[in-house]
Amino acid sequence: MMENNIKKKVIHLFAQTILMLTFSVFLTSCAEEKQISDFEPPVQGIYFGISEEECRTTIGSDIKQLSSPDEKLSMLQAGKLQVFGFPAEATLQFNHNPELGLTSMNIQLAQYDEQKLLKKLEKRYGEGAPSPDDPGPILYRSSIIAELSSDMQERFLTVRGNLPEGTPGALGISKLIRDEALVCISYYDGTLKLDGGNLALFRIISDENQYRTLLQELKQ
Repeated sequence: MMENNIKKKVIHLFAQTILMLTFSVFLTSCAEEKQISDFEPPVQGIYFGISEEECRTTIGSDIKQLSSPDEKLSMLQAGKLQVFGFPAEATLQFNHNPELGLTSMNIQLAQYDEQKLLKKLEKRYGEGAPSPDDPGPILYRSSIIAELSSDMQERFLTVRGNLPEGTPGALGISKLIRDEALVCISYYDGTLKLDGGNLALFRIISDENQYRTLLQELKQ
């Protein structure tokens, strides 16, 4: 009888342990998902990888085409935006490869309160750090490529290796190295610079068919 009770307790403890581990994994995955979603552009309906056409439709009429210094990229300017509760305008950069879409965005805030803005930035992105290249801007980073699976890291490097040598901005994607973030954001003096080309690329290489298609296009 006592032996049966001990077995029951062991089974119950084992079940509780499995449940706690499952719940912990669930919480971790939710936290990671939330972290990435927090690093999307702070403009409703806009995300890294969105097409130029969809972006025009989402933002509305107050948007115009800009000339681009690189024929592989196109640029839009959007005004009358609300970013963190402050009026703003933005320049959006798109890759001509339709799968990559929006890769970076510069936001210029107007009539903003510096202290309130910094608090909102920290709440959304976490604690910032000085940029290694320039101590002025505050740098915020999402999860880094090195935290991804080895297979996903290999895909990043494979795509990077197939980019044409000397391509300006590497198709709008910053250096694809293992310690780089999927999204990198810098803030300085009312200007937010968001580089989300890696996140746009991550969405493609996460799908086997899209990954193979992109490789074929880059090799042409």
